Amino acid sequence: MMRTKPKVLNYISAFLVLTAISFPVQIMVLYNHGLSEVDAILSKISLLNFLVMGFSVLAAVSIHRAHSITKIFTPVLLILVGINNGFVSAVSDDYSVSLTYFATLAFFIAHLPLLNSEIKTIFVNPRQRWWQTPPRKRMEIPMMLSPYSHQTVFRSKTFDLSESGAFVPFSKTLDPLSEMKINDSMFLCLNLGALTQLRCQAKVVRIDESRGDYPASRVVRYINRISLHWCKKVPGTFSKLSAVFAVKS
Repeated sequence: MMRTKPKVLNYISAFLVLTAISFPVQIMVLYNHGLSEVDAILSKISLLNFLVMGFSVLAAVSIHRAHSITKIFTPVLLILVGINNGFVSAVSDDYSVSLTYFATLAFFIAHLPLLNSEIKTIFVNPRQRWWQTPPRKRMEIPMMLSPYSHQTVFRSKTFDLSESGAFVPFSKTLDPLSEMKINDSMFLCLNLGALTQLRCQAKVVRIDESRGDYPASRVVRYINRISLHWCKKVPGTFSKLSAVFAVKS
């Protein structure tokens, strides 16, 4: 699992943004256009050029975010670049065949890191993108939960939590939380002090067996989306979760 974002993703993203920018820049250099001659510059950019520019930006954003849609944007972009450069070498006098060939080859080589097995894994499995996980802090906070599927309220406590969610341990038997499934929603109330509560909606996003330092012989469910955007404030509630929980290390 990658605890930090691979820098190569940022490098490729920056390269693709520069690729998109290079089209109008090349026209400005070849035809001596200034920055104010926008219409003249745009008139010399073909539809195929615009497609390459557009998919370069889309691929740059998806690669930077390690989004799974990269598997679509990148192959389409490579095909468009190959067609565009082949067309340029056939009809344009501004670039030689050898130059367009090496430019195409360099563009393809720049994407080779995406074929690395670890890189491919983070595009397929969001849980491998550990750099996107908010910092967590081990802390027991008393809480009350009310599943939407049950007309009951029961008490529990967090095992650890972050600004976006919490691990909530429970016993395998005789515990209402043990009946909940992934994507089941609930109302959640965290007791932060004698006069302070944080009330919000939450849902189960993962079910984990006991492991490592986590409670033995217990299953842990991750309750996500505990965010201020969803929360209903009551008197005494702090304005920021980071201040309440001191999750920053």
